[in-house]
Order: sequence, then structure tokens, then C-alpha cells
Amino acid sequence: MGRTSIWVDLLKLLVSFALLWLGYTYISPMIPTGWLPNGSWDPDAITLSIEQEEDLGEFLMEIFEIQQSEKVSPKVDSALWVIENRLLTNLGPTDYEYKFMIIDDPMVNAMTLPGGNIIVYTGLLAVSDTPEEVAAVLAHEIGHAEQRHVVDKIVAELGITFVMAVLTGGDPGLVREITQAVVSNVFSRSQEQEADQFGLDLLERSHIDPHALAAFFRKLNRENLSYDAEMEWLMSHPHNNSRIKASLAYKVEEGFQAEPIAIDWEALKSSL
Repeated sequence: MGRTSIWVDLLKLLVSFALLWLGYTYISPMIPTGWLPNGSWDPDAITLSIEQEEDLGEFLMEIFEIQQSEKVSPKVDSALWVIENRLLTNLGPTDYEYKFMIIDDPMVNAMTLPGGNIIVYTGLLAVSDTPEEVAAVLAHEIGHAEQRHVVDKIVAELGITFVMAVLTGGDPGLVREITQAVVSNVFSRSQEQEADQFGLDLLERSHIDPHALAAFFRKLNRENLSYDAEMEWLMSHPHNNSRIKASLAYKVEEGFQAEPIAIDWEALKSSL
């Protein structure tokens, strides 16, 4: 009787190991990675759907629009359209319908909101020497959108429950907190590298010299702008020499021809 019990227990143990192996081998790869942070299921780590992300982005864009005191001149708006159109024409398949908003503010900044919404401050245009430099910054921001860095960051910091509360009519305190999470614009080193690589690839496809990103950083270094309190984009995107080096080392395909962006840049800057 005792021996039979031992064999039954052994059989149960083998079955348990077999079930664990089957779960690990065949079932766990089917579970979204966001559900398994640090190897444990966490329903609050599930990311937003594209539709929910678009709703959140639209909500945040309305907040920025309300806060904008003055509209920019049609000349500035038109110049931004030329730059964004060059990039989006060569972007390829995407989940987003991109929208760009330009804000009349001396802050040197550009930020990506959820749902393919991108904010650009006139200060970024003022400090850039060429439209290609602005295109390099925007290509980087598009990279953050395409890699879903922004929405993943928000959910990781605040949780899916918090975000859904905002989408369903959260109180002003919730709105301020989620807006702050977006404005902080601080990404991990790997996310910045991914956005850089995506941006450089997009510049090449758009017939814009990828070295324009390095030119932008060098301009900031040359004029000692790196510690200006208004340099928000720079503060959240470290312009260390390794990133300049990566831009300069980027190899374009044989036969690549850069096509200038047709904007009278000096005339544009004088109108800011």
C-alpha cells in the first residue's frame, strides 16, 4: 500500500512538471510581454490599445491648444508643414494619423504626445540653422511615437487604471499628473537610441542628410546653450558626444542624394 502511494505521488509530480513545461514552452510566448513584468502577471502593466492611445493624445492636444495664448504666423505654420510632409511622405505604414502643433514660445523643445501627436515650440526653429536640423529633431520624435515609447512610459509611471480614469473624466489633479508625465519627456537610454536610429533611417528615406542631427547638437554645444533653463529638449535628450558620433558615423546607401528642403530659412527666422 505504501509503495503504491509513493508511485502515485511520483506520477503526480511528473504530471506537474509536464504541465509547467508545456505552459512555459507553448503558452507563455502567447501572453503579451506587458503582462509579465519581472516574470509575474500584472494586469496594471497592460498597455493601451491604439484607439485608447489616440483618445488620450486628442485629450492632451486640447489641453495644449487651450493653453496657447497666441497663434503662430501662417508663414511659420506653412514651414512646419513642409518639413513634416517630407518626413511623413517617406514614413511608410503606420498606426497613426500624425498631427503637429506649433506653439509660440522661446523654449527650445519638441515633444511627442500619445497617438502620433507632436508639439513643436518656435524656440526650436529659432535656434536651428537649417530646416534639415528641425527635420532631424522631428524624425527622432516620430521614432518615439512609432516605438510607442510615450504611452509605455505613461502606463509604467502611472498605471493603466490611472490612465483609464483620466480618459473617462478624471478630476483636474489626475489631468495635471498625466500632463506632467508627458511633458517630462524623459526616456531610457535604450529608448533614446531606438528613437535616434529610427530618426536617422527616416531622414535617409526622406532624402535628408542624417548628419543634420549632429549639426543641431554641435550648434547647441558651440553656442554654450546646453545649460540654458529653456533648453527642455536638450535636458531630456542628453547631447553627449557618443550621440553626435553615432549621427556622423551613420552610413547612407550608395547613391544617396540629399534634397534641400525648400524653405527660405533666414526669412522664416526673422519672422519669429
